[in-house]
Formats: sequence, structure tokens, C-alpha cells
Amino acid sequence: MAKNSKQRKANVYVIPLRITSYGDIARLLCYSLYNIALKEARETFYWLKLLVAVEVFPKNKLNDLLNECNEPVAILTILLSIEKFCNFQSERTMSHP
Repeated sequence: MAKNSKQRKANVYVIPLRITSYGDIARLLCYSLYNIALKEARETFYWLKLLVAVEVFPKNKLNDLLNECNEPVAILTILLSIEKFCNFQSERTMSHP
């Protein structure tokens, strides 16, 4: 079957890690889910700021909601940066005995 040139291709991400146990798989899955949650939280924050910018709602009414929305972004960013650092350290120790 010939592929249509306009057919969408699936995005394939290669993760250069050694998966040696179910714990590694769970950690990768958790990392992926945190990453998705971070993107969703950032998008929600963006839309709230847009509602304020186009003056659909006054800023004082959405101030608490903007602050609440920014908290998960900060938490998820820290979690993902810690996971990246731990991953980097474990790969570094595996490659250099």
C-alpha cells in the first residue's frame, strides 16, 4: 500500500537511556506524565493571562486564579529538572566506572 504524501506521520521520540528494570519504565512513564501536566498547566496560565489582556475579566478577579495556576507550573518544573539531573548523574556514573 502506497503512503499518501499528506498522511500524518507519528512523532517518535528516542530516549537514550538504559532500561534495566520495571522501575526504570515506571520512572520514564512518570516523567512523561509530569511533562504533559506541565504543558497543560502552562497553557492554562497562558489562556488566563489572555483573558486578562483582552479585558474579558478584570485582573483583580483572576489574580487568585493566576497565582493558583502558577503554583503547579513551578512544582512540575522543579520535579522535571530534578529528574533530568538524576538521570544525567546516573547515566554519567554508568558510562564512567
